[in-house]
Amino acid sequence: MPVNVRRSAFLDLCADYDPLLKPGAEGNDAALAVLTDFARIFDLAVDPDATAGGLWRQVRPLLVAQMGDLVGTSEGAGAAVGRVFLPATAALDSGPFLDGAAALSLLVVEDDPELAAAVVETLTDAGHQVVAMAATAEQAATLAALLAIDFAIVDVELEGPATGVELACQLHERWGVSALFVSGGPNEHLVDHHAALGFVGKPFNSAELLAAVTMAAALLRRTRR
Repeated sequence: MPVNVRRSAFLDLCADYDPLLKPGAEGNDAALAVLTDFARIFDLAVDPDATAGGLWRQVRPLLVAQMGDLVGTSEGAGAAVGRVFLPATAALDSGPFLDGAAALSLLVVEDDPELAAAVVETLTDAGHQVVAMAATAEQAATLAALLAIDFAIVDVELEGPATGVELACQLHERWGVSALFVSGGPNEHLVDHHAALGFVGKPFNSAELLAAVTMAAALLRRTRR
């Protein structure tokens, strides 16, 4: 399963969690909750007595394997591979990614009704709350004005006059709501859009979607500090 991050985002993860690998290091509950999520993304069995350091020791090499030659090479900085991408986060301060494995309030904007239903089911089964669904940018903007949303999952190619990118700009500028973009086209560059938390390429499966949501939420909460 390709769960790939940009090199700078991977280095941020290492800065946060590599200290847990030192002898005698102790992790906190927040780190344990986040790394448990990562372990489950990679289908790792999680021992109820596992430590944060122990989980990071298992997860780190899997991330390295996914990134391949990009890790440790200056030529790979900022490159994006695979289907799940994160924006560069080098300017963000270090620290634990999440204060806990909190449920999210999400807006899903997708004009394919079958895919929209599958996305909602996946998110709901994972414990998140989909506060609203929309098939067009206009519907989504109206809903965003009324609802409290952590972020939106936005298809780039929407029916109607406005694109998903235009919607993301409006959500970000008017309500401070960022977007996790999804697209079946060559739109990976949108991972660096000012309103983006990440990008997921279609087709994607449930695990890939949840991987992107988990990591996008981590980046969002860091910027809110």
